[in-house]
Amino acid sequence: MSRLLELAPWNSGETITSHISRLAKAGGYASARSYAKAMGFSFDRVAAGHLDEATKHAESLDRPLALFSNGLVTQNRRIVFLRSEKLILRQTMRNRLRFCPLCVEADEAAGRGRRECRAYGRLEWQVLAVRACPIHAVRLVTPDVPELDVADHDFAAMLTTVAGSRTWTEAEIDALEPDSLQSYVCSRLDAGVRERDWLADMPLYDVIMLAEIVGAIALYGTFRDPDILNWRERSSSAAAGFDIVRQGEQAFREFVFSLLARAFPQSGYLRQFLGNLNQYLSFAVEDYDGIVRGIIREVMKKEAEQKVRPEHHMTVRAIALQHDVDPLRLRDRLVEAGVVGAECGRMQASCVEVDRDIGSLYCAELSTTLSYKEASRFLGTDAGLFHRDEGASNLQHHLSEVLGIDGRRRYLICEIEELVWTFQTLAGLEAPLPGMMTVDGVSGKYGFTAGDILKLLFDGKLKSVALKPNLGPGLKALRLDPEEVRREVLMENRTNLSRLVTARILRVNETTLDILVRDGHLKPCSRPPTIADEPIFSMGEIEEFKQQFISLHELAASRTTNRFDLRKRLAEANVHPALEANRILFYRVIDIQ
Repeated sequence: MSRLLELAPWNSGETITSHISRLAKAGGYASARSYAKAMGFSFDRVAAGHLDEATKHAESLDRPLALFSNGLVTQNRRIVFLRSEKLILRQTMRNRLRFCPLCVEADEAAGRGRRECRAYGRLEWQVLAVRACPIHAVRLVTPDVPELDVADHDFAAMLTTVAGSRTWTEAEIDALEPDSLQSYVCSRLDAGVRERDWLADMPLYDVIMLAEIVGAIALYGTFRDPDILNWRERSSSAAAGFDIVRQGEQAFREFVFSLLARAFPQSGYLRQFLGNLNQYLSFAVEDYDGIVRGIIREVMKKEAEQKVRPEHHMTVRAIALQHDVDPLRLRDRLVEAGVVGAECGRMQASCVEVDRDIGSLYCAELSTTLSYKEASRFLGTDAGLFHRDEGASNLQHHLSEVLGIDGRRRYLICEIEELVWTFQTLAGLEAPLPGMMTVDGVSGKYGFTAGDILKLLFDGKLKSVALKPNLGPGLKALRLDPEEVRREVLMENRTNLSRLVTARILRVNETTLDILVRDGHLKPCSRPPTIADEPIFSMGEIEEFKQQFISLHELAASRTTNRFDLRKRLAEANVHPALEANRILFYRVIDIQ
């Protein structure tokens, strides 16, 4: 096998799975798994870090295992071992392709081995804290190609698929300098000599998590979730956090005190702020009791001793019980209105304090009205469906909007109860018949809007309606005959179809349909009063589009073949896509014929 090793030589810093993948491509194998099977070992077990399988791979090349040991990654449940360091699984990206485009180009231009088999995957690229290439100062890219899931860990196969599908080098390269946390991570992965400080005693995954969370708190505060930061903000917060924690425990202690003094100098919600800070940092480190908890508890104790509750303040639980309101419901309403901070939504109602008069005012509101989410639960449907249909003509006759204290839409409880009673009176059958479905089930089966179905119910045009016992009030208990609903809806809209039905006829998703409309390939007709906030399409317009275009997915399904092979054969026959929408390719029917 020395000849094959010459075609794809081992590179320092490469992962063992990347090397096997390049060997397979250089030897003409279909995939790394088929190559490994031919050589007598399991590629998936090598990817999982099994030494016995890695030894078989080394023996097949007549090389010692020590040559490839630095590229071996071991996984034990949620812990990933890279060389001598430990990371949490979610701090790595092992299955998907992640790389520096400029390094790949440089490998192919000046690397060793057979052309198109020279680019190799670096071990550091699998660590999410390594965000930038230290050589080219660009962000590592992760192409969004769902079809690559079948080629997990097969670096060469994934890279070939991406390179052949689009010009990713022009679209996704962003300039980004490596941050200080990345430099530290790389130095530990290189098995260099560590400075003896408090970070050296932590696992690498603790250092990464603590630095990222402390940096996010320092730059954006505790009321912004670190998980929603974009890639540039994450890099900035990682650098800021590492610069703080690398100075030692005393520097971290000073950071906590200075953060409290700067952010909330005279706040009545300081304890809630501390609780949020405590939650983030307890999640950040493994040895939390010995490193951070003592600091946070010390600060919280000092704050609690100095804090005196104002006479007009009461806990949310006490106010709610006085007015016969659910304490958690009052707590959530105060959070929604901004009376208390968002972090209070994770606290017990007995731990949240508010002005007594303000709490009583919101209790009076909760006693008579519901939010649209509460109303949707009461009506027996999901919040999104209720929100989508609440402005339609079929509900305007039954529900009237009222403004809450903070200006949000709310609905009277008495009207909601009357509407539920109306649903119950619509049932003409004593028990559901076989084949009857819920409103959501009928809507999903045929693509009709809930507004269409509810209008038929209110107008008395559906005769086969039953209630299923023990499911509570509202739409959830109603059962309808789907065929009767289909006949009635199509009778009202003989030539017009909803957005969802149109998408299903064209075998695309609704996002793709919206792009086709935006680009002028499909034209919706005028909106009838029975359908709200959604375009409808005439059957003639749909048939005209289908006579002109056909998607690659539909064409491949009709011929029971792989769409990638079909696209390749079409290109060889000089037949190219006429348009593209949401990565869905459409060909002209006349070209296919």
